[in-house]
Amino acid sequence: MLRQELSRKVNSLLQNVKYVSGSIVLIVSALLKANAPNIPFISSVIDLCQHNAWWIIILFTCVGGMSQYLNNRIGSPDNWRIVQHILDQYREEVFGKDENTKEDAEHFHRITLFKHFKWRCASVRWPCSGWVVPVARSGSRTKTKIQCFLASKERPDEAEGIAGQTWARNRTVMVSDLPDLSIDNPQETDIIEYAKRAFVTTEWIRNRMQTNRRGLQCRSLLGICIEVKGDPWGALVIDSRNPEPSRLRKLCKNSKLEAYKDILSKLLEKV
Repeated sequence: MLRQELSRKVNSLLQNVKYVSGSIVLIVSALLKANAPNIPFISSVIDLCQHNAWWIIILFTCVGGMSQYLNNRIGSPDNWRIVQHILDQYREEVFGKDENTKEDAEHFHRITLFKHFKWRCASVRWPCSGWVVPVARSGSRTKTKIQCFLASKERPDEAEGIAGQTWARNRTVMVSDLPDLSIDNPQETDIIEYAKRAFVTTEWIRNRMQTNRRGLQCRSLLGICIEVKGDPWGALVIDSRNPEPSRLRKLCKNSKLEAYKDILSKLLEKV
């Protein structure tokens, strides 16, 4: 699940958990020296709190702290909405002004933001080796089942996908005119070439073709490294069904897109 959707769903819950936990800690702390009135129910509640205060305070302090940590880790929904807006504007600048792509559906040309994590909580090979994980994508379609890619600091040459290679190299990585794998029964040589140029395995390609009945649609890819506070944070990956969009090669020289990238880098300091 992308971070914008995740933050929207859990932010309110985590905030409520934090406030409730803080309230419980304050109430129990206040009852430590309270004299129980001669009212059976209230007296028993105060007595219960006083006898179990040490673990109640520790438990709910930890719960509140964990809620705050998770909230900070996921990021504010408002920040992610701004990130989404920047990606949409970035996409419009690249593809919306290209004569060959401006009339296409938005999901034909996408921009995905990947963040590097030291570990990934999933039943995958080498979960602690380092991964680039999708956190936001332009448009409003194709936002589920986005692939994560292995990207280890210790083995940067083995980084997978354009996202992984872009982060590992800390450089722009471009691949265009990829073989057309959306046709029925593509040739084995095309699968091998696609896998090699996209920095994935042929098994990965075949698995994607099995889950997508129309095959792999992407024909060109561009990865742009995103730095936060001077350190590689992740990568922007631009993918297109067009074998070679005319504006893609001019992208890195576009001052407006550089401004979007700088704004995005500053904003990502908070997420």
